[in-house]
Amino acid sequence: MKKLLIVLSFFTAAAAYAAPAILTGQEAFEHSKKHISGILLGTELEGGKNAPVYEIKTLDGDTLRIALIDAETGDLIRLKYEKIASDRAAVLRQVKVSHGEAAAAVNRALAGKIIESSLHARGGKPVYKIEMADTAGYPYEALVDGITGGLISLKLDEQFVNKPAITLAQAEKAATDAVGGEALYSVLDEDDERLHYEVTLISDALRLYEVKVDAGSGRILRTEAVR
Repeated sequence: MKKLLIVLSFFTAAAAYAAPAILTGQEAFEHSKKHISGILLGTELEGGKNAPVYEIKTLDGDTLRIALIDAETGDLIRLKYEKIASDRAAVLRQVKVSHGEAAAAVNRALAGKIIESSLHARGGKPVYKIEMADTAGYPYEALVDGITGGLISLKLDEQFVNKPAITLAQAEKAATDAVGGEALYSVLDEDDERLHYEVTLISDALRLYEVKVDAGSGRILRTEAVR
């Protein structure tokens, strides 16, 4: 389950876990309003050249507006614009429910941390696709109606052969002890029947890292800086 951070991420998700040294997703979105307008589609926190960068995406008419915002200062780095299909844009403009309201609907059904939220046009209506990890780190995917806010579906994103021997908290501690900084979120993953936690964290030097922690022993399997 490789993701960083998020393709069209939920803009308030970062507010729940961001280290104090960087802006929350909500703050980055507020900074972006000086430069772009429209319906918020999502926010992505990426590893930048000098500091993490938020990519804010909005829909204004049939135009996708993208602002890259410095996650430390809130300064605008770059603006981009793209045209999207008018029928798709028309569906997305029907949205009545915010990212936060959609996430709240999911959390009422399952406690955990929202990792990703993206607004899509599906079946002629706007639908939020939300990815989250429950309190044990198991990954789930939910669909929420963008007009009514109703939960359409909630399912475990992956079936696992093994069970973790260490907790999510222990995995995050192992990762932060190795790299420093603060864990943003963690999810369980499995490859070649080896169960592990993928811990995404921001270091004290404001760099994004993915740390793979063995879910059986707590051993660090890999540390990778996110560019």
